[in-house]
Amino acid sequence: MTCSQKSAHGGLELTEPKDRCVWTEGDETALIEYITANRSKGSDGMNFDKTFWAAAAANMVKYAGSGATKTGHACQTKWRQVCHATTSPLVKPSLISDELLALR
Repeated sequence: MTCSQKSAHGGLELTEPKDRCVWTEGDETALIEYITANRSKGSDGMNFDKTFWAAAAANMVKYAGSGATKTGHACQTKWRQVCHATTSPLVKPSLISDELLALR
């Protein structure tokens, strides 16, 4: 969110920029479900080409909310963020600790 002009009440109003996608948890779930259902279109490592991401964006139109329309690039970027968040040891250090304890 960004700050806009002062409101009549004297405080700053928070608004979503129109050129930025807004991803709700439901949007993320819908994207993951689309990728899961169409994973055979990807190569090793779940890498997808631009036509795949364009189709994913077309599917996301059903979930239009606030902010900019989700593009193929936005879908690809969100997928990378989701993958990083679920696999990064910096995000999930407890998983690493549990695995190391299990090896002892």
